[in-house]
Order: sequence, then structure tokens, then C-alpha cells
Amino acid sequence: MPKQDPPDDEDQPLLFLKTADYAPPSLPTNETLRQWWKRVGKMYHQTDEKPFIAEEKLHKTLLKTLDQVVSPPACGPLIAELELTVSQWLAEPKRTEKFRLIVMPPCDRNDVIGTWAAEQGHAVLEAPPRTALLDDLPPPLPDLRGGGLLVIPRLEKWFLRHHGGLRTIRELMMALHLQDRPCLVGCDSFAWQFLRTATGADLILPAGLTFQAFDAARLRKWFCELNEDMEIGGAKFLLSLTGKDVFEKTAKGGLANDHLVKLAARSRGIPWVAWHLWRASLRSERKSEDLENGGDPGNDERTLWVVDPTEIDLPARDRQEFLLVLHALLLHGGMTLEELQLTLPGNAGDFAAAGLIGFGFVELDGERFRCRPVAYPEIREHLAAAGIPVGNL
Repeated sequence: MPKQDPPDDEDQPLLFLKTADYAPPSLPTNETLRQWWKRVGKMYHQTDEKPFIAEEKLHKTLLKTLDQVVSPPACGPLIAELELTVSQWLAEPKRTEKFRLIVMPPCDRNDVIGTWAAEQGHAVLEAPPRTALLDDLPPPLPDLRGGGLLVIPRLEKWFLRHHGGLRTIRELMMALHLQDRPCLVGCDSFAWQFLRTATGADLILPAGLTFQAFDAARLRKWFCELNEDMEIGGAKFLLSLTGKDVFEKTAKGGLANDHLVKLAARSRGIPWVAWHLWRASLRSERKSEDLENGGDPGNDERTLWVVDPTEIDLPARDRQEFLLVLHALLLHGGMTLEELQLTLPGNAGDFAAAGLIGFGFVELDGERFRCRPVAYPEIREHLAAAGIPVGNL
């Protein structure tokens, strides 16, 4: 089990910063070349990297163990950091701004802003059903008057990218503009980029704020804290390629290997993306008797092996249709098939959403299609390559 570092000033919550100042972690200088060489090796079915432990001796870690060593929620210290940021704003003696806009990257399953608002007892304005936004008489806005902070956790739920799907959000923006009470608005980064152009919402709301990126040091501290309370006494995390401890530090206090550096870069410093990638990379070792009998692994889950994340790619066929579906899902934070069809041209999306599940990009949550957090880095890369604006989150 990795030792906990002594508390210092870095243990204090960090203030949110302007989205324009968000700086995602970068890969080590030699990693790009290594990844290129790895792809070349795969083309010729060869590699110079001999793993410390053979892949056939590993199996996916049981969900019970994962929930102990990498327990939910997947947002780390963000709720405390959001509280610090908002409380400082509300405590300003001569507060001139009645709005705060928090812009979050996509795939936030924990609803950080909504969860924080509920914990703090703030008034929360819930969005109407999305299909009702297209009614001839859309649902009227609730009464926004009152005292104290008003919180709108997910502005992306208030519109649909459709010729009749922007009326309600325009009415909401005007109603907020006419109110005097302070209001905190949360919005997905892809949705905010769209709303700025489609509705001019940035003329009413201020520049957005977001969390400070999770670099390797922040990830190490967070993952160690998650592992600290493990019922079986804490686990060791060893790289399957080298056998080295992921959390090991050098004598000077730096990381002894670059796995977390690469994880921070791949996740773009987004905690829930890093959390899902980390969980997906953990393997347990099959005992020899399990390999012979084909049975379940034993109960000794103290040593977990960390493998490189699986790379996924879009097929060349129907790529444009797949990209349209992925962009729409990011824009709206997940949709039913009916909602998805309303936002896409022609018959696009009828089968593409289901196909994207098989390719590992999308998951079905009840009746809603959502982009998988582990796939967000690849999705963003494909969208950017196709010329679709993706911002810096």
C-alpha cells in the first residue's frame, strides 16, 4: 500500500480558474515516439516490450475490489473546491456580479454541481423534460424569485439542437437577467460552445470557470486516498510491463515512473475520465489452479496489476455519421434515441448509436445513449480531426 504523504499546503482545496486558463497535462517528451513505434510494431505483429507478467495470467478485477480501491464518486476533491470558489464569491463585500458560470468537461456522471448544491441546501432549478421543449406551448418557467443562491446545475438540459428547441433557454436567460438574486449556472463545455453562438448566452453570463487540471501529483494523492480505506488492508499497484509500483517515489520526492503522467495527459486532467481509465486498467492475477480449472480467481486481491489502456478507433465506414452522433451526445449530455433523431439530419443516428456501443464509444444508461468517459479522449481527437470545435476541456 502506498504511504500517505504528510499534509502540507497542497492538501487545501484549489480555487477554480477561468476556462481559458485551463492547462491539460502533457505527455512525456518520449511518449509520442514510443506510441508511434508501438503502432508500427502492431502492424507487423511484433514488439520489443516483454511484459513482467504475461497477459494470459491476468483477468479483469472483480467489481467488489474495484469499489474498494477506486471507490465512487469519480470527482475527487471537486465538490470541496467548488464550495471554496462559490463561498468566496458570495462573501465578497462589494459583489457586483450576480452570476457565476461553471463550465465542466463532458461525461460527468456524478453531477458535481447538482450534488454540491443539494449538500449545501441551495435552491436548484430543474430542467423540464427535453421533449416538452418542442411543444407548441412549452412549459412555463417556474417562479425564480426568492432569497439566497439559485443553482442551475446543467444548462445543457434546457435546450435541444432543433429549430424549435431554443425557445425555453432564451426565456430562461432573459428571466435570469431580470432577477436580482445570485445565480450559479453549470454547463457542459460542448453545450456552452454551442449556446454562445446560437443564443448569445455569453452576453448575459460571465466568462466560465472550471477546476484546475489533475496532473500526475493530484491523481496520485487522490488514488492513494481511495485505496487507503480498503477493507482488505490496502492494495499494491504494479505495472504489468515492468513490475514497478505505480505510486513509488524517488528519493527527491518525484514519481519513479511516468504511468500517472501519461494517465493525466490522456485524460486531459479530467478527474472522472482519469478515474474510469484507472479502473479499466486494473487486473488481478490468476492462480495456476484457476488457469488449469478455468475457475474464478482466488480471494487474494492485494496486488493489482496495471495494464496500458485499450485503444479504440472508429471504422472508416460511416465515420461521418458516427461523428455526428458523438457530437450530438456530447452536446446534450446524453439522449434517448427519439431525442437524438430530432437533432440529426435525415436518418442519421438510427443505427449509428447502437453501433457505437459495440465499438466501445457509447453506453446505454436506461433509455439514454451516453458517451463513455474512457472513450472521451478518442472521441475528442476524432471530432477535432474532422474540424469540429472542441475547446480546451
